[in-house]
Amino acid sequence: MPTLNFRIQPPQPLRNGTLRTTIRLLYSSNPRAFITSCFASLPEPLFYPAILIVLHQLLQNVVGSDGRTQLSQAVGITGLSLVGLFLVQRLAIILRDSSSTILRQQAWVVISKRIMQKLPDVPYPLFENNAFQARYGLVIREASQRSITLVDSLLSTAPIFAGLIAVAVTLFTLAPLLVIAVVLIAIPAGIIERRFSRAMYELQESNAPNQLRMEVLTNMQVDASWQRDVRVYQSDLIPQEHARLAETYLTNLKHLTGRFAGLRTLAALVECLGIFLALSAAGLLISQQQISLPTLAVILPGIAWLTGMLRSGIYQGRSLLESLNYAKALFAFLSEDFTNEQAQEGRDKPQPLRAEKPTTNLQQSQRLKAITLREVSYTYPENQKQALIDLSCTFKPGLTAIVGTNGAGKSTLVKLLTGLVPATGGTLSATLLTGEQVPLEAVAKAVLFQDPSHFHFSVRQNVTMRSERVSDEEEGIQHVLQQAGLWDVVKALPDGIDTIVGAGFGGSTDLSGGQWQRLALARLLYHDCPLIILDEPTASLDPLGERQIFQLLTTLAKEKIILFTTHRYDTIRQADTIVVLVDGRLAEMGTHEELARNAREFWSLYLAQGSVLP
Repeated sequence: MPTLNFRIQPPQPLRNGTLRTTIRLLYSSNPRAFITSCFASLPEPLFYPAILIVLHQLLQNVVGSDGRTQLSQAVGITGLSLVGLFLVQRLAIILRDSSSTILRQQAWVVISKRIMQKLPDVPYPLFENNAFQARYGLVIREASQRSITLVDSLLSTAPIFAGLIAVAVTLFTLAPLLVIAVVLIAIPAGIIERRFSRAMYELQESNAPNQLRMEVLTNMQVDASWQRDVRVYQSDLIPQEHARLAETYLTNLKHLTGRFAGLRTLAALVECLGIFLALSAAGLLISQQQISLPTLAVILPGIAWLTGMLRSGIYQGRSLLESLNYAKALFAFLSEDFTNEQAQEGRDKPQPLRAEKPTTNLQQSQRLKAITLREVSYTYPENQKQALIDLSCTFKPGLTAIVGTNGAGKSTLVKLLTGLVPATGGTLSATLLTGEQVPLEAVAKAVLFQDPSHFHFSVRQNVTMRSERVSDEEEGIQHVLQQAGLWDVVKALPDGIDTIVGAGFGGSTDLSGGQWQRLALARLLYHDCPLIILDEPTASLDPLGERQIFQLLTTLAKEKIILFTTHRYDTIRQADTIVVLVDGRLAEMGTHEELARNAREFWSLYLAQGSVLP
């Protein structure tokens, strides 16, 4: 199986397809809210040109042809029309804000759900890959914030540009040269803001791994175990590391903004100079009486609105581009075929024969006759370190201990056996009691890691790993909690098996390290899989707890294949078979008595120490 080595692709130019896809996404999120928001946004861009037209008509009606002020029925009607325009605009804003609030939250839910549904398709090694984090970490981490910004920028930018065009067309009929001059001088500022937007997104994208690390460090500061260690040693490691990452980001941000500050200032000076010249030209026309008083009264606020809308349009356009850059990365992530990515990496390498990956595991009750590894190797893609080399062995029902010094390859072998990472060479297969051979990845597995995850859910959910309940599950949950030695603790909790455990995140009580490990053991027992894998299963348990666990495992090993890694000699002696790894290779394999007689690697690891001689 080929090595998975994710590469960052060069940024592609933004295309109109991203905008169309974004609009389709927002529409599908909540069609009614999307349509309401769009229609409610229409009066706003039409409001300003309508105000200019009505105001111009009002002034013409007030100021007669002889220059005298006069009030007539037409003036009253025009005045009421002006008030009506203000009322329509305010009502449209209220309607738009109400519907856009719903659309923002709905879009956030839809985008977050799609990301959560996509994440299980991502191969496990990519979560430890800096290139993957740099490209998609920002997308995943900022799903809630960016999806809301995306809705706001889209719904704000479109009315601004529509209103800008409407105001420009209205003023163009009154002073065409003035409008052309104002629009032309705004073009350089628009180009600079577009480049600045792209540079800002690239900075955020490249800094995504560090920002993820900063979030982890922030969480560490409120984690009891981290606070325990840093307080004992009076260490400022966590805040100092957070400050270092923050200062690095701020330095890069200051450099970027400083680089564009001069260009943006120059564009602003050009814009102000152009407006000054345009107003000077307008003053010349007024002095030559080529512009009437009502027209002048409309042009002055109209030009102010036009320049303000141009400036607002430039900044809103930048915000929209930033949001579309995020949307582009989001759609790329959702459409990424990680299987093809993996295949591309190994296209030029000779591939071992292997069965196609099944869509579902075999039944958990399916018993196994053996698990076979043939010339299995694994090379870490980032540093090309060989962790396992041509490993061939067969595991049969019973207890098998996997031992070796640190760095011998035990943890890597556990990852391969659990299916977290694919082997870079060789095959892993299972033989059923019927004699049928299947890929190991088709076999249901239960795993207990040395540091089991602390899922901040109820005890029930921690055991079943399901969100919903099923009928007749309570008896099974209680049984495995009793087997794991945790039932007395759980039944004393406020809500029993429905108590949310873990510090924070809604948890009403936390568990000790050993209790978390027992809870993970209960989860393993509940799923009743034919293959059980344990990585240092008794690391957090006392000697009594260790004996209880291995008495239970010995009973299960009559029908199941149980593999476990350990450094404890007393634990190793309870295994039916011992596998010794040295520098990623299988050094020897056999019973305790056989390895003791051979006096080879196992002897040097354990038996040469007088304190552990049998």
